[in-house]
Amino acid sequence: MDVLVTGGAGFIGSNLVELHLSKGDTVYAVDNLSSGSADNISTFKGHKNFHFFNADLLTWKELPEVLAKVDRVYHLAAVLGMFLVLEHPVLTIESNVKTTERLLEILSKMKKRPVLMIASSSEVYGNQTGLLDEDRALVLESTTKNHANYPISKLCNESMGLAFYHELGVPTIIVRLFNTIGKRQSERYGMVVPRFVKQACENQPITIFDDGSQKRSFCDVRDTVNILYSLTGNPRAIGEVINVGNDEFITIKELAEKIKKIANSSSELTYAPYSEVYHGGYIDIHERHIDTKKMQSYVHYEYQWPLAETIAYLVRHHKHV
Repeated sequence: MDVLVTGGAGFIGSNLVELHLSKGDTVYAVDNLSSGSADNISTFKGHKNFHFFNADLLTWKELPEVLAKVDRVYHLAAVLGMFLVLEHPVLTIESNVKTTERLLEILSKMKKRPVLMIASSSEVYGNQTGLLDEDRALVLESTTKNHANYPISKLCNESMGLAFYHELGVPTIIVRLFNTIGKRQSERYGMVVPRFVKQACENQPITIFDDGSQKRSFCDVRDTVNILYSLTGNPRAIGEVINVGNDEFITIKELAEKIKKIANSSSELTYAPYSEVYHGGYIDIHERHIDTKKMQSYVHYEYQWPLAETIAYLVRHHKHV
């Protein structure tokens, strides 16, 4: 098949590119490299089935032409990472919302339409406890904090995608991604696992924000892209909102201890208050525990990469770079 990956030089995007190329598909990827990296796709350059466009999705002239060629669109282009979101609230809203709007408007005018997967986020659940299932009411946090721009932008994407599906027939699937980790993820914008791995491998203090009792569910990106591939190929998933991730959760302190042990590190665990790290505008989300029942009803997925194995891979990679 032919596919388009927006944000194709990003962490998840580049892994999706790799998966589709391994299956013999033709892949078109677009990325303005603002947070994605050319290094992430360097091994694909020269591949006869890979076509990369260094462009802004909002102004990319070839977008209508490429959309007419493809069978699937994975829309991953977005501003993400807490440091980036807090520092650039206007860019967060504009990039995350307007790119989705442009995609939907072009697709709505086409006779033959590819399936569109829109990447949303677990952030839309706000600071709620317990298993987070897709039907639960959402809680918006105070919009006086810049952090709120990110989940609000993702909710806008969800609403637009479903509106264009119900009224204009654009085949859309919404996926709410929970914490995805693995190869090619950067610590640049505050991502916790690559940051802890770097600190542990270099025997630096491992800095835990707040007290480390926060709970998160982590999923290896290789599992994530396999799930996205299966969901996007399932016609029953069209018009649905679906959580994507791994339902095993761990506290951040336990995560730091696990990474330290696997890396055989002499790092000490240190703690920093949110106010010192983010300098205001951050919303504390203490627990984020995914309910995967709906996802599993569509894909019946067996996870291949447990957390310890993912961490061991990242440690080996960091020590040999």
